[in-house]
Amino acid sequence: PLSILIVYFTPGRPIKINNKRVFSLRLLFGLGAMYCYYTAAHGLALADLSLITRLQPILIALLAPLLLGAQERSDGRIWVLLVAGVVGCVVLLAPQLMVGSLWGLWAVGALLSSALAHLALRAMGPTEHTQAVVLWTQVGIFLVTGLMLVLGTDGLTALPSPTQWLWIIGLGSLATLGQLLMTRAYALDQASVVAGASNLTPLWAAIVDLVLFSTILSMNAFIGGVLIVGASL
Repeated sequence: PLSILIVYFTPGRPIKINNKRVFSLRLLFGLGAMYCYYTAAHGLALADLSLITRLQPILIALLAPLLLGAQERSDGRIWVLLVAGVVGCVVLLAPQLMVGSLWGLWAVGALLSSALAHLALRAMGPTEHTQAVVLWTQVGIFLVTGLMLVLGTDGLTALPSPTQWLWIIGLGSLATLGQLLMTRAYALDQASVVAGASNLTPLWAAIVDLVLFSTILSMNAFIGGVLIVGASL
């Protein structure tokens, strides 16, 4: 956050948020999505988690005309695709649910929160500057998570190790770059189109699972993933 403040609080950069109400919703749902996603990552393989979140383009295409207006309307077949995607999600999560695991439900929570956060981004697109949205999102996340850290059960004693700090810095840098690109994309095109552009994510996640964690995609994940990604495409 400090580096972002230095970069964006330079003369001539637009930093004002005009639609503060929608921005507050974007921040709220964005924080919810992050919390649910990182919690789900404790118990789900990266590929499984990525496949579940591939339902997001369908969800966005379904909700966009209801929340943003008729200009965001998608084809009526979106309902069929939503059913196919949900079936795929159930197939993928079946083993987890059978043993009473709740990690998959956290992933679904991340999916819903993220979809609403992306719709808020699209709603702000015509009136807000990309850098301003990303800047104040980072500031808000920094303040809220800092408060959570201070008030948490471990307080300030559970600090990351030096190696973990390197991973955190890398994650933060890439996440900031992703925020800039995603925010700009939603300002330029329909929400459903932008959301549907990330369907290579499960393939990347499966490769990372295999190479770094020696986790092979299960049959349930393969079948469910085909339904989810197919419907999203």
